[in-house]
Amino acid sequence: MKIVEVTWLDAVHQFGPVNKCEVDEGNPVKTIGYLVKRDKKFISIAMEYWPEQDVYRNVTTIPASIVKKVRYVER
Repeated sequence: MKIVEVTWLDAVHQFGPVNKCEVDEGNPVKTIGYLVKRDKKFISIAMEYWPEQDVYRNVTTIPASIVKKVRYVER
């Protein structure tokens, strides 16, 4: 089972009036977890794995288009 650190660009909400110079283009986020699935469209990682039932919990699925980096973590 592989563990990965995914760096991705999260969406931003700016409340109130914002001019073009003040637009925030996203916040970089790092998420670490068990690699569930990775393909050309998405990467899915989980915070927990239950080996007795072979299921994942707390899965985050990130569109590949906003992923900046995937680093495989050595154990």
